[in-house]
Amino acid sequence: QQRKEYSKQKKCSYKSVLMIASYRKYKGIYEFAELARLIPDYTFNLVLSTTKSDIIQFKKDIGNINNLNIFPLQTNLHPFYSEAKLLLQLSHPESWIETFGLTILEAMIYGIPAIVPFVGGPTELVENGKNGYLVNPHNLSEIKEKILYIMENSDVYNSFSICAFEKAKQFNLVESLNNIETYLFL
Repeated sequence: QQRKEYSKQKKCSYKSVLMIASYRKYKGIYEFAELARLIPDYTFNLVLSTTKSDIIQFKKDIGNINNLNIFPLQTNLHPFYSEAKLLLQLSHPESWIETFGLTILEAMIYGIPAIVPFVGGPTELVENGKNGYLVNPHNLSEIKEKILYIMENSDVYNSFSICAFEKAKQFNLVESLNNIETYLFL
């Protein structure tokens, strides 16, 4: 019930897309920047685990994108998750398969749906069409379409948000330890 109220409180008109990644091309950071360029009415926030000089170089590489904010590594991600309505994780599966999506799980605790690659650890968290989408991270037209669909349909967004939060609850520490204990001792 609290999750339903929280998702209703998120401003439907505020369109913020978040990515938290290391400064590696295979993490999909250039695709994220290009999506910001393709959807100029949305705010795209990128938190990069890297140095300020790398961020300066990345900004030179991508050019000026007015709706893209780039932040260095943060010790407190709460403000970013609190403002985000959608999380993108766009690692290139041919170069890097994520083993587990901790940032995805953290986002889901906030009721944030996610768009992630169709392989690897993120598929344990994201149920396609229920709490986000599984996509080819190179197919920007498909990703753009999914972003717009989720963000422009409040009923869809609220349903995805609630399902994201419910999925995150399945990964709490006590429940996970109980599951491991049951598996080991039965």
